[in-house]
Parts: sequence; C-alpha cells; structure tokens
Amino acid sequence: MSVDELLKRMRKIDSSKLRKAPNCFIIYRTMWIECLKKEHTKLNLSEISTFIGTKWEHEPSKVKEFYKQLLA
Repeated sequence: MSVDELLKRMRKIDSSKLRKAPNCFIIYRTMWIECLKKEHTKLNLSEISTFIGTKWEHEPSKVKEFYKQLLA
C-alpha cells in the first residue's frame, strides 16, 4: 500500500461520520503494520505497537518531518 492510498483510505467519508485526518505517527504506524503483515511476522498486536512506538521515538527528526509533510 502506498502512502497516497493510505491517506485516501484514512480520510474516506463514512456515511455516519467524517473521519478526521490522521496524525503523522498514525501514518507511520500504519505503514509499519502493512510492512510487518507482508513479512508474516508472528508478533501480537501489543508487541507490534511497542516495537513501532520505540522505532518512532528513535527516528531522526528528518523522518518525523517527512511524515508531517504528508499531512500538509
């Protein structure tokens, strides 16, 4: 899934409510989950969330800024 496809999917209008735009961490997390699914990882959701949270925490500011720019 591309970043553009992800943003379109996350911003889709549901018939009952309008979804707000995701924040940059949610996009980062979703992209990681898609990647891990393709790798057929055996981690449970709690382990995946911890892994991704730690990765985000240690990402350089350039990476975080890239994800912020996706929302602009």
